[in-house]
Amino acid sequence: MTGGRGGRGHAYAIRLCIHPLLPSLPFTLFQVWIIAYGQVQAHSGPLVLSPLRQLPPNAAAATLWAALLVPLPAAAAAALYLGGNGSLFGPLAPRGAAVATLTTILYAFCVVFAVNSAVHSFLVVRYADGDKVASTVGFYYMSNAGGRLVGTLLSGVLYTYAPGALPARFGACLAAAAVFAAASAVVASRIPDPDRRLACGPCVACGEGGVEEEEGVEGEAAAAAGDDGTATTAPPEPVPAATR
Repeated sequence: MTGGRGGRGHAYAIRLCIHPLLPSLPFTLFQVWIIAYGQVQAHSGPLVLSPLRQLPPNAAAATLWAALLVPLPAAAAAALYLGGNGSLFGPLAPRGAAVATLTTILYAFCVVFAVNSAVHSFLVVRYADGDKVASTVGFYYMSNAGGRLVGTLLSGVLYTYAPGALPARFGACLAAAAVFAAASAVVASRIPDPDRRLACGPCVACGEGGVEEEEGVEGEAAAAAGDDGTATTAPPEPVPAATR
């Protein structure tokens, strides 16, 4: 009997050695998520914000990108609620369609969330007092950690105790994410920033002191108001690498 168990154990070990790079699908999706998030966050300035003429970002840009987060988890939650007992997420539904639907929505959320992170990293340094940048950045990361803790605990409670089948409980977690994203947009809209201009490309602009097309990104950054309400001629600064 001992030999039989040992033989099965050795066979299992051999299979692990033969296929060491064959992770499960959730683990693979999570790896891709981390890589995509980091790359988008690192390059959101030249690839996203600069073409939209939102560099350097301001409170209006933070409000916009936070608002863009809301429909993504809300759509995923609605899909889970409506399709939980049907052909998409029901017990007999094909897994491929369910995985493709959720993966597409969640990766879109990943991209928008990474841009939000880059905008916040810039603003937390911009709004900090000159002699308190380090403590302000430290408070920012402490807040991040607190938000992750609250999100982890709340999602666990919702997933465990929300009524309904598994898809509905997963949908409750995503619905809560949509609520928190909406709250973030409301808070960002209340930031006292003297520069309320918002551009979405060369042809769309709104807010106080609308963006002039002929000024270009450099001119817009030069005309942006400083933290003390006075104009500054400093060139646009990239998102600080230390806060990414």
